Formats: sequence, C-alpha cells, structure tokens
Amino acid sequence: MQKSWKISGLIRILILKNKNFKIMKHKKFNLASYKYLIDVIKNSKRNLISFNQYFLGKSGVILRHDIDFSPTKALEIARLEHNHGVFSTFFVMLNSKIYSMQDADNIKAMKSIICMGHDIGLHFDPSVYQGDENVLNTVCQNECNSIEGLLSKKIEIISFHRPEKKFIGMKNKIANRYHSYMPELIEKTKYCSDSEGKWRFDDPEELINNKSIKNIQLLTHPIWWTTPSNLSPGEKIAFFLKGQDESVKKEAARNCKPYSLYREKQIQMKET
Repeated sequence: MQKSWKISGLIRILILKNKNFKIMKHKKFNLASYKYLIDVIKNSKRNLISFNQYFLGKSGVILRHDIDFSPTKALEIARLEHNHGVFSTFFVMLNSKIYSMQDADNIKAMKSIICMGHDIGLHFDPSVYQGDENVLNTVCQNECNSIEGLLSKKIEIISFHRPEKKFIGMKNKIANRYHSYMPELIEKTKYCSDSEGKWRFDDPEELINNKSIKNIQLLTHPIWWTTPSNLSPGEKIAFFLKGQDESVKKEAARNCKPYSLYREKQIQMKET
C-alpha cells in the first residue's frame, strides 16, 4: 500500500512537471522553443493558412511575424519554418529607423524569405504621417509600391505597427488591401501575441489544442526567438543593438517598452 502511494505521488509530480515543461508560457524564447511551437501546430492537424485564404473562407492558424528590428533575424525564423514544412507571413517596414530596406543584406534576406514560399506584407506605421484616412491610403500605397519594387513581390496584406485603438477593428481596407485588424479577424479569430517578449494574452499551445477555437492569428516577433534565451526582453534588445548609434537605441526605446525600461534602469544605476 505504501509502495503504491509512493508510485502514485511520483506520477502526479511527473505529470505536473511535464505539464509545465510542455506549456509554451513556461518555455524560454529561443529557436528550440520555436521549433516546439511548430511541432505543436503540426501535431494539432490544423491548417496553416495565409491571410488571403482566411478572407476566402478557409479556417486554421494564421502565422504572422512583424519585423520590428531585423530582416536577417526574420530569415532565421523563415528558414526554420521552411525546413519543417511551415509557411507564414512576414511584415516588413519601409520607414524603420532601426533597419533600412535600402540595405543590400536586408533586401537579400527578404528575397530569401520569399523564395522559401513565405508571404510578405507591409508593416505600416501610421504615426510617421500626418493626415486623414485619404492621406494614409495614399502614403500606404506608396510604401507598398516601394516594397514591391524592391522585392518584386506583390503586397496584399498590411499590419499596423503599434496600432492606435482606431485602427483595431477598422472596417475599411487601407491602400485597397486587407489589414490584420479587420473586424472579421478581430471578431472571428483568437489573437495571440508575444509582444514585449512574453505571451501577453493566452498560451498559444493551449489555444492550438483547443478544438472549440476555429481560427487563430498567432503573432510572433523574430527578435525574441533569435537572441540569447538567458536574457530578459530588455537585455535581448540591448544585446542586438550593441555597437549601434545612440539615435537607433533611442528609437528602439520609443518603440519597445521592455528596452525602454531597461535603459531607464541602466541610467539610474549609473547615477547612483
């Protein structure tokens, strides 16, 4: 009886440990963990779909990446996905102050991503411009034209960079293209994001394995998965930006809360 109790207790401990190990929220952000996420999606037997397929009525997981820091880091994720038979949509910025889409290495990285069969979208930052909806449509169209010219790839989907509330659930297309915050996506898909270097809303593994959920939009940012996993989100950005100009670091702090807090803490430490 005592032996049976011990075995039962050991099994409970192993189950709890195994549960914590498997759930994505308990995993560090690195390529091995991202590979695990890919396996979770594949094992679920869910369809991986593009935004266009979703708007045509297909159901499944929309895998999306916003490139806020580095197309070459995005290439690492694209290559991992490609090697495991997965495709996704990478949203690239034209007017980023952290990376330049005039840089040959960044253009090469994005073209490589396209050659692997991934989709490309525009990561549009409306805060760069002043004006009404008509102005935003015009400048967004111009950005799409520029990206299409650089990459020889048609842009059919837009994501907003750090969107204001008015853009979330916006009914109208922008530059005559769907965007990732259309009402259909907000109301009929479960949204999950690793913004700020953590799973902010739900655990993606639990969502993916929940058969009652029909559609999922899963947003990740390559920078979190391609920098050392022993670092905090703020430290990850500092690691990546080492050697960059102060203007680039200030821009990163303006756009990334964990890095902004990290910089503030570093300044306070120097003053004491």
